[in-house]
Amino acid sequence: MDYFLEKAWKKTRELLNKNSLILTLEKNKTTLDICFSEKCKELFLPEKVIIKFEDKTLYAINPEALFFTKLNQLTYQDRTENKTKRDREVISILRKKINVNKLKKLIEKTSEDFWITGYF
Repeated sequence: MDYFLEKAWKKTRELLNKNSLILTLEKNKTTLDICFSEKCKELFLPEKVIIKFEDKTLYAINPEALFFTKLNQLTYQDRTENKTKRDREVISILRKKINVNKLKKLIEKTSEDFWITGYF
């Protein structure tokens, strides 16, 4: 995260609790969300996508994990209409790219508390 702050990205949100960290960085009307929790790390990062950016290595979740998280975000009651619209567009794009078997395996590995609370 320090790298992005050095490049004039502004931290606009930081949520930290005993189980997770969520940061939102913004620059030129573009936002970058950085989310971390041990449970998500165990579930999503074994199938990570590696992106080379300048001299840095960035780890991102794969299309199946993004599809899964976007579906979940549609259930948030306080989600803005604009974000919901954007999520639906992303889901529509990802439907054509995901591997259904990978998605099934991801769902099978999801812990019970996710299905009750809606988050990890």
